[in-house]
Amino acid sequence: MISFDIFTKHFLRKINEFDFISIGQEITQDLIDSYMKSSISKFYRVCKFDLISQNSDNRVIDSDIPDAELYEIAEIISDGMVVQWLKPFLYNQELLESDLNTRDFTGYSSAELLRRVGEAHDTAEKRFKNAIKSYSYDVGDLEDLHL
Repeated sequence: MISFDIFTKHFLRKINEFDFISIGQEITQDLIDSYMKSSISKFYRVCKFDLISQNSDNRVIDSDIPDAELYEIAEIISDGMVVQWLKPFLYNQELLESDLNTRDFTGYSSAELLRRVGEAHDTAEKRFKNAIKSYSYDVGDLEDLHL
């Protein structure tokens, strides 16, 4: 069994989010777990281990993954968690209104910030997809392709 905490730790090393402290541990953990589940939903078909069999009450995945492979899988899933974490920043109403209504687009405007967040999201998503592809090439079996 693999604890959700492994993925949480990898994710938290990749971001600086101080708001997680202020909203309470239970809400924070539920939010981070939702990021993990979304990430797994994009990765489980490629992964050679069962990531879907979960016990959410105990916060574990009911699969035995060797430590040598767990680190790589945790890195991939946490990359996907970063993508999920960035999504709300893309759709922040205040930034969108500023982007749509401002005439002077400066380097310090919220419209510029929205553009930068969008770029960060796109970069994170590409990194996540490339990690999944790389993993699938490394562990995939060509006989399963039905060519």
